[in-house]
Amino acid sequence: MATFRMSKQGEWVVFGTVSEVRVGKVRVERKDGSVRSVSVVSVGRSFQANGTTMVYGYLNAAHNQEVPAAKAAEVEVDEEALDEAACEAQAERQAEDNALRGAEAYLF
Repeated sequence: MATFRMSKQGEWVVFGTVSEVRVGKVRVERKDGSVRSVSVVSVGRSFQANGTTMVYGYLNAAHNQEVPAAKAAEVEVDEEALDEAACEAQAERQAEDNALRGAEAYLF
C-alpha cells in the first residue's frame, strides 16, 4: 500500500508503485497503520527502487481532507479511464527518457 514521504522540497507526497499511485483518490497507509484517502493531482516520473517501479504522487492540500472509510468505499472511480491516462503519461515519460538517453549517448 502507498505511504507518505517528505520530498526534498519539504512537501508531503504519496510514495508507491505505479499501480497504486495515480491521479485521483488514493488510499495511503499512515505510520500508525490507519488508512487515509487523499487526492493526488499529479504523478512524477517513475523510477526503480529495489527492483520495483515506483512513483511519487503530488498532493493538493486544499482537497486532501480526511475521508471516512465508508465514504471512501462509496467513491466511484472510472478505473479504465485512469488506466488509460496512466498509460499515456507513462508513454510520454518513456519517450522523454529515451530522447534524453539518445542525447546523452551523442554527447558522451
